[in-house]
Amino acid sequence: MGSRRAVADEVIRRWSRAAERWARHADEIDAEGAEITAWLLGATALAAGETLLELGAGPGGVGLAAADAVKPGRVILTDIAPPMIEIARERVQRLGLENVDLEVADAAALPQPDASVDVVVSRFAFQAMDDPGRAFAESLRVLRPGGRLAFAVFPAPERNPWSSLAMQALAAAVGAPAPGSQKPGMFALADESHLHSLVSRAGFVDVWLEHVAGERHFASFESWWHLRRELAPGAAQAWASLDETAREAVESALREQVQAYSAHGQLVFPSDVLAVAARRPDRR
Repeated sequence: MGSRRAVADEVIRRWSRAAERWARHADEIDAEGAEITAWLLGATALAAGETLLELGAGPGGVGLAAADAVKPGRVILTDIAPPMIEIARERVQRLGLENVDLEVADAAALPQPDASVDVVVSRFAFQAMDDPGRAFAESLRVLRPGGRLAFAVFPAPERNPWSSLAMQALAAAVGAPAPGSQKPGMFALADESHLHSLVSRAGFVDVWLEHVAGERHFASFESWWHLRRELAPGAAQAWASLDETAREAVESALREQVQAYSAHGQLVFPSDVLAVAARRPDRR
């Protein structure tokens, strides 16, 4: 328990530090994730009057997009990092949404009662959790019989060079582990067999995995590199720790690497997301 608490505390610290940067780019994050948000909401077949719980909501993109669809039902946005919930709260108020509740909550120890929600969604959060298996079990517990789970994670780093190139360069510069080996981390649930097993062992049925391929567009190297330093977990801290010579070396290497993705005056990277849907068994 002590070890798990230490890892969870580090997760809270990491995402609390990132909150201010994510607040600046919340709309961009939602725009980048719009296709996946649509997939998640489509896979859950939302109905009016239902209760939707979003885990690791950050600025709240998926839940905010679902708010109108479930009226007069409710959306519950949760995140383990209090500053992220405050960002979501500001967005809820700005949008005038009256059916959205917000809670600071650990997905591995949810405050919701048993069988109290109809849908659980998460966009790129399970991979960042210290104990995703426990979080899947908690998701099952709070879902009503027949309730639906839909979430998205990232597959292997090489399928997402728009992020992995920057992460690999910074990791090498500071002597940190490569992105694919970090757990929790962006690619921590890239193994499809392992992921399917985690979800099934939690008690879900009809587990369905689908790759959603796409592209990430950036106007220039500078805009891409700025966003990666702002949003990639640990990137801002790694960059701040480098002296000017090391920074120049990282930037020079990345400029050369991203030329392979240059097209029509911008950068166009391939992107791949592993989207998953499942449900809690019906009451027998």
